[in-house]
Amino acid sequence: MSFLSNLVAVVVEMWETRALADATNLGLAKMAESYPGSSPAKLSWLVAWLIRDETYSKALAEIVNHQHRIPLATHWGEGTRSSSDASATARAAAAKRLAR
Repeated sequence: MSFLSNLVAVVVEMWETRALADATNLGLAKMAESYPGSSPAKLSWLVAWLIRDETYSKALAEIVNHQHRIPLATHWGEGTRSSSDASATARAAAAKRLAR
């Protein structure tokens, strides 16, 4: 691999790590602990220099759109609610019943 190919591979891996940190609410420091070869400083550099809000939003939209095209995804509904939505609704309904 050339230097440029290696650099691109590292940046892509770090970008994926940043996206996963956001998705899991771990944050950069915790995510860096779980990703070999990374550090909070490296991920912070990536965020500061390579990730812009508009490109990050477009990339996340592409990931979601890809997930919607996976046949198995249709078995879980339209993707308009999460399990946290359902549990919150169930808790609210249970609270109303108990309040009566």
